[in-house]
Amino acid sequence: PTALRLGNVVSELTREVAVWNAWRTIPQTLTSLRLEGDAGSTLAAPGALPLALRPLQERVLTLTVGLDGPPVIDAVAVLSFADGATWSIRIDGLRLQAWTLPPNWSEPLTETLAWRTDVQIAIAGTVTRTPLREAQHRSWEFAVLADRRERRWVENALFDWTARVWALPVFVDTRRLGAPLAAGAVEIPVGATGLYFAVGSLAMLWRDVATYELVEVAQIANGRMTLRAPTRRAWPVGTRLIPCRTARLTDAPELRRHTDRLMSAQLRFEAT
Repeated sequence: PTALRLGNVVSELTREVAVWNAWRTIPQTLTSLRLEGDAGSTLAAPGALPLALRPLQERVLTLTVGLDGPPVIDAVAVLSFADGATWSIRIDGLRLQAWTLPPNWSEPLTETLAWRTDVQIAIAGTVTRTPLREAQHRSWEFAVLADRRERRWVENALFDWTARVWALPVFVDTRRLGAPLAAGAVEIPVGATGLYFAVGSLAMLWRDVATYELVEVAQIANGRMTLRAPTRRAWPVGTRLIPCRTARLTDAPELRRHTDRLMSAQLRFEAT
């Protein structure tokens, strides 16, 4: 490939990169292999370098992308050969951490939509309006109340991921599974009309703050949601299915401690 678009990376993933010696009679040698621009990824050859390729032979390299690293993946893999040829592969994507603590529903959850338009009034009185954004900015503000395990999770998540991109569930559009969902399922029976579920976006299967799974939506039709990759575990009846958006915290939240085990915070996320 000349490019690898990883999309939203929510767990460690691997991709195979095939290198094929297209010469019919001339052997080739891969002399160096380097990955530039992303500290959280590695690219490994199937053996020690230099790596010989016979005529028409294919060798498979392994790209491993971890969650530790910059939030935006913008890397280039450079392959150099003994005859002076080089080959570059552009790699891009986003690392995501999921926010899994629901709001404290005793306080309102506020969703804000913001537009920006330039209005010009001519001498003749005609008005020209020009949008300055491709789409409206969307933000969510809500309070959370965390006790014991949830408190520890909030503190650790915010310490580790505050300034990065989050997978934020749109909690007001939650649906519950009416039937068990087996591990390896690629379809979820759910009505998504009028909700935030969208093709190419993320959704979350949720049981509690530590038991969840992010899935990517490939298609929505006929009351069923098709996933881009199969689920990794089984989910029982009543599991929440929540649409997600990629978002950032607008500022670091202040954690207010009520007791040694109970804390609250006010959070404001803005969609990326």
